[in-house]
Amino acid sequence: MSLDNVAAVLAALARLAPAELALLRDAEPFSAAFRLIEVNAPSGVPLSWIDWLEKSGDPSFTNALEIVRHGKDEWPVQPSTSDPSQVAAFVAALNRAQDNPLASERTAQALPFLVAWLQQDPAFPAPVMAPVYSSLLTLFALNSTRSGSVYESSQVLVEALLSVGISGAEYISLIADIDELTGQAFGIDLIYWVLDMIESFMRASAPDAKGRDAFLHSILAKAAPFSRRLSTLQRIAVKRLAGELGWSLDEVGVSVDSETNDDVSYRFEGLRMAGN
Repeated sequence: MSLDNVAAVLAALARLAPAELALLRDAEPFSAAFRLIEVNAPSGVPLSWIDWLEKSGDPSFTNALEIVRHGKDEWPVQPSTSDPSQVAAFVAALNRAQDNPLASERTAQALPFLVAWLQQDPAFPAPVMAPVYSSLLTLFALNSTRSGSVYESSQVLVEALLSVGISGAEYISLIADIDELTGQAFGIDLIYWVLDMIESFMRASAPDAKGRDAFLHSILAKAAPFSRRLSTLQRIAVKRLAGELGWSLDEVGVSVDSETNDDVSYRFEGLRMAGN
């Protein structure tokens, strides 16, 4: 059942007498659906992400995640992503949710759904939405959960921010969020995500070239200690990238016996750092 239909049913139920409600509650096949709808009765069904964020701290909002699973496909993208006042309200709602432990926890769980919803915007990535993209990326970085959906969604946000253009200070903040996501060290399972991230930075203009170079060097330094555990294709990609940065990996034992034009390493062939 869509969220609009749930809202319509709630409005209809509000007009029924108590005896009529009791009959519906006990009658099959309506009883299961009625219980689901009753969960939303106290505060109504959220009709937008801002509504959902405002309700996310309510302990009685027990189906919060179920709502966003539907909402990501049903809630309208416009004007939420085109009106600057709506964007400001969106960021404010995200910030307020972090002041409530329950709302903060639910928001963290909902982040991948929110990013999926943003991608439905025909204008994505939209410059006016940069504050939202940035806020969401920071929330991903602060969240202790690390999963495939977290890294995929964060990659979407990073590429969006690099695409729309950000200030030097925002660029450094972006790098700090990625550093937090990767941690002091990362495993082999993240190497392709890291290489994708590096490629995005190399292709995009850099409002702070020194900050970018320092970031890329730090990423390579994190990858170097386990370089011998990388596949041949991964080592080729890392070594080509290091060469572009003017950094030799020989001193940490990265060696490649043969060259190959796999999809990952080939992307770095001839790739040069974008201008500032």
